[in-house]
Amino acid sequence: MTRAVLFDLDGTLLDRHSSLILYVHQQINRCSPVLGNVSPPDYLNKIIELDAHGHQTKDVVFQEVEKYFDLPDQSWRILFDDFLQHFPDICAPFPRMHQTLQFLQQSGYSLGLITNGNNASQNSKINGLGIRHYFGAILISEAEGVKKPEPEIFNRCLRQLHVTAKDAVFVGDNPKADIYGAQSVGIKAIWMRDSYWPEPSRPDGIICQLSQLPDLLEKMNENNEADCI
Repeated sequence: MTRAVLFDLDGTLLDRHSSLILYVHQQINRCSPVLGNVSPPDYLNKIIELDAHGHQTKDVVFQEVEKYFDLPDQSWRILFDDFLQHFPDICAPFPRMHQTLQFLQQSGYSLGLITNGNNASQNSKINGLGIRHYFGAILISEAEGVKKPEPEIFNRCLRQLHVTAKDAVFVGDNPKADIYGAQSVGIKAIWMRDSYWPEPSRPDGIICQLSQLPDLLEKMNENNEADCI
């Protein structure tokens, strides 16, 4: 029986794409003297392209933006500093995130969060979403010194929740870091469908939205019970 549900943050609980769009619109207003006559739609599209779903470092993103739009020398530093200051405060959750986490918590599941990234940035997102109180364990890769898909970060979370791998499931969007990473230590993995990523080859379950998770967990538990008969 599943006793613990572990989550990824970006792309699973945090709707990073929507957050980025909201942030860029605000940055355009704040940094209009730097951006000059750059078309807002062109700027937004270029940022989304260069960001590569959060996998390109932001200093490189804004250096490329400076070159692409022929902005004044060192403009990228102003844009990058603005990102560091303001983006962590832009936190758009996926629909029914709070309702799902609350339901799982009240149903007796232990909840854990494992996220790759900078400690200050990821903590700002967690606080911005208002979800810290749901989790019995929160592991951020910079603070832990290991990151997904390394087995140790998953095992460390299991130890903090006092459960074994067979008693846990992991929910995430990244096939390599989340799905294969969790499965490599014996944790069942549920893929949060994302059009950016190719579908993993053998997920233990697939959801398109968080509200589908409780029913899927119930079905997985029923199947486990049937296997034991």
